[in-house]
Amino acid sequence: MEVRAPAVTPVAYPTLTDTAEMVGVSPPTLSRLSDLVYIRAGGRDHRIPAAEVLRLARHFQRRPIDEVAFDLVAYCEAHAPEVAEAVAAEVDAAVATFYQAASKPSIAAFLRDARRFLPSELFSQVAKAVSTDVEAPKTLTALAPTKSKVSGRPRMAARGSKALKPSKRKVREPV
Repeated sequence: MEVRAPAVTPVAYPTLTDTAEMVGVSPPTLSRLSDLVYIRAGGRDHRIPAAEVLRLARHFQRRPIDEVAFDLVAYCEAHAPEVAEAVAAEVDAAVATFYQAASKPSIAAFLRDARRFLPSELFSQVAKAVSTDVEAPKTLTALAPTKSKVSGRPRMAARGSKALKPSKRKVREPV
């Protein structure tokens, strides 16, 4: 879908190849997108507006949006320094929109991640600190570490099942 950028010259925006490098994908991946927004600049040259580059970065999630935004502003300063402020403002507005649209983190998700990544002693300290700030005893008991029950002997397959059984090594007799 071709669009026209009113205030910024197309040279300030990255080409399809440069956009693919910023986002972390290959150029054919971008060119196959049916909803790609671009500005035609010359014969075969396609320039991607700043908001679209950031949308692609969020879509593919190969690189953080902040890094892509920094690369985008640096690209504009290198290729069209006279409109760098306008592109920087466009980038800031797009990033702010993405962050405002993001959902608020939940305490349950935070505790779930803390349980996954932290040792059990440290997790219990974090859970205790969270419980003093926010009253959520049901959440904390559901996320408390559990002991797994492991028996010392392996289980055997049921009769008639086609499960593989451990093979015993046959002793060869000399000929």
